[in-house]
Amino acid sequence: MSRFSSALIVLALVAIALSSGRDAFAQSPDNPGKPDPAGLEEKHQRMVGLFEVKGVVFTDADEAKGRLVVGVENRGLATAVEQRLRALGIDPALVDVVETPPIEQLASLRDGVRPLQGGLQINFTNYLCTLGFNAVRDGVQGFVTNSHCTASQGGVEGTVYYQSLASTDPTPIGREAADPTYSSSKCPAGMTGKVCRWSDSAFVSHQNGVSASLGSIAKPSGIGSLTISDKFTITGEGNAGAGVTVNKVGRTTGWTRGVVSNTCVNVGVSGTNIVELCQNLVTSSSVIVSPGDSGSPVFTVASGNNVTLQGILWGGSTDGKMLVYSPMANIERELGALTTTASSSSASPPPPSGPQYGVAWGSHNTPASMTPGETVTANLTFQNTGTISWQPGGANPFNLAYHWKSGSCPGGGTVVWDGVRTAMPTTVDPGETVSGLAATVKAPSTTGAYCLVYDLVQEGVTWFSWQGAPTLNVNVTVAEPVASGSPYSVAWGSMTAPSSMAVGLKQTVDATFTNTSGSTWPAGGSNPVRLSYHWRSGACPGSGVAVWDGLRTLLPSNVTAGQTVSGLAAQVQAPASAGTYCLVFDLVQEGVTWFSWQGAATKAFTVSVVQPPEYGVAWGSHT
Repeated sequence: MSRFSSALIVLALVAIALSSGRDAFAQSPDNPGKPDPAGLEEKHQRMVGLFEVKGVVFTDADEAKGRLVVGVENRGLATAVEQRLRALGIDPALVDVVETPPIEQLASLRDGVRPLQGGLQINFTNYLCTLGFNAVRDGVQGFVTNSHCTASQGGVEGTVYYQSLASTDPTPIGREAADPTYSSSKCPAGMTGKVCRWSDSAFVSHQNGVSASLGSIAKPSGIGSLTISDKFTITGEGNAGAGVTVNKVGRTTGWTRGVVSNTCVNVGVSGTNIVELCQNLVTSSSVIVSPGDSGSPVFTVASGNNVTLQGILWGGSTDGKMLVYSPMANIERELGALTTTASSSSASPPPPSGPQYGVAWGSHNTPASMTPGETVTANLTFQNTGTISWQPGGANPFNLAYHWKSGSCPGGGTVVWDGVRTAMPTTVDPGETVSGLAATVKAPSTTGAYCLVYDLVQEGVTWFSWQGAPTLNVNVTVAEPVASGSPYSVAWGSMTAPSSMAVGLKQTVDATFTNTSGSTWPAGGSNPVRLSYHWRSGACPGSGVAVWDGLRTLLPSNVTAGQTVSGLAAQVQAPASAGTYCLVFDLVQEGVTWFSWQGAATKAFTVSVVQPPEYGVAWGSHT
């Protein structure tokens, strides 16, 4: 099958700028010498049309340099790329073109090892890949590998796996259980002729009786070695940025490492119509990847043998000095919440569901907004409606915990699964109520709209939600702190945003918000404050910007400090292409700044934009 051919991927990034010139992007109001990040990303989103040019490998927005980047297979594509850029309304002088060998998916041969752990060779049909990491998904134990390491990339066809080879050990270790399909509807608006996903990942459920070690990755004796001498222990999940050194363990090249060179890059897979969205690239001066390494776990070393899981590798360069991996956030966005650490409560499979795990949630005072990484105390009241007592100690204590999901509740992909634990104050018998328990909650490290999901857990046994017990879901906005005295501070109230809109049509949304700054917002003059919005691709918090400058809605009058604007009728126009989007309400002081640029909160809703029916009618009165 062509997807396992030996031509891999590259990101040598040999600079071959088509043209140079002064950066014509709008400048940031905070730093007049630096291009506006929003303007840069808006142009990057328009570059999706470049994938129609055969031989385009990737597109990127380099925020550090304030430049757009496009990777091409050879310099002969320069003229076609320049013509397409102009057709997309982008000045080629703003774009750096780099020669980049084609990116393809990997696969190729090693020993049988038990218990199963990340980094080992796996065999399916006539191909070889690498086991990424063991995980628990919806109470089912299994492991994650690449979608292209299945009988058919995208979609579940029940691929059966062996370790290391079916010819030496014909006992299956697992069967494919989850593998989202690739489709054009998942591609950003403006990208045609392509199918997309956010990760090259699939979940395989373990065969009954197979021995597997949750949270373990095989540790070779040294860099470049294939000989297992110890194990790495996964202690958490992360999101490595540019410049961070990451490691991988794969069945072909063993333990290798490199430096993250590009983050959130849209990558076209050579020889296919597939584009993998928002992937990370890793480069090295030596060989770090070869065929068969597909599915390898990618991680950073925290201390000793403790590591932070970053994602799974799916591609590599022809010279073996660059690899591409899907970040954990993208994997869980598509596969759902995964438990990957041995210390988590899912180290054992959950017992059969039953009425013993029951909870009724009462009052709480969770803050509506937090700053990145902030730790707060929230007081919660809840009742034991199950049939067993909640013990605060022992081998399997009961704790209050939480999960963070992206976007407004019920949320999308899992950002943090294992939240900080809060112990029960004492044994809680059936029917008893815990009143005002002071729970410790730590916010995610990045800004955005999130769903905070409170859940109870019996450590080492099960989460209550796995047994059908309800969770307590709270919408929380994570935003940078607003400077004292800043005029750009807002608290959002009730909104009536639609869950679905027709392509290009306008709709009215009633908005309520409060001026929480110390200044008056002018409704007129040369720099008035107005209500507006942005459209981002995908479910909230969204990825790239689809539309930045939304329609403006005038304030009814000057809004003084502490004053609330109630039920303002805002006009919202849907994007021109169907798909799932994140509608982000924001305020703007015209000619000065968007409130969100100053750290103010936004209000986000996931909206499905659909094509209207060709024949439609609305009937009125009749006689």
